[in-house]
Amino acid sequence: MDEFINKRINDDRFHPNKDGRTRKYNSVYVFQNRKSVSRLKEINILPQGVQPKTLLPNYRMFDEERYFFSTQDIAKDFRVSLESLLQPFLLRINREQVPIGFELCEDLWCENTEKMARP
Repeated sequence: MDEFINKRINDDRFHPNKDGRTRKYNSVYVFQNRKSVSRLKEINILPQGVQPKTLLPNYRMFDEERYFFSTQDIAKDFRVSLESLLQPFLLRINREQVPIGFELCEDLWCENTEKMARP
């Protein structure tokens, strides 16, 4: 995971967080049968089985943008669409691969994220 944090594929330059430190992500890790789960469409930017939060709250006691890098920031940094990073995971249920999306906290109740994740 450390290799992902500050490097791009085929790019050895340092890519820090906004505050100059190592990037950190508030993410969900999706595993099934002790293995990370692949996405419907992989573009090899995010590690397999990892989905960072898209929206980072910065109100009241929250200051997540100060500490974490969002999926929106990753899309800008890699110059890809946000939609390409919001792919469902393929979980095996009753011998079938079922696409399932995961959202974290703020992403669940914000209308903008719902629109971004629609095909």
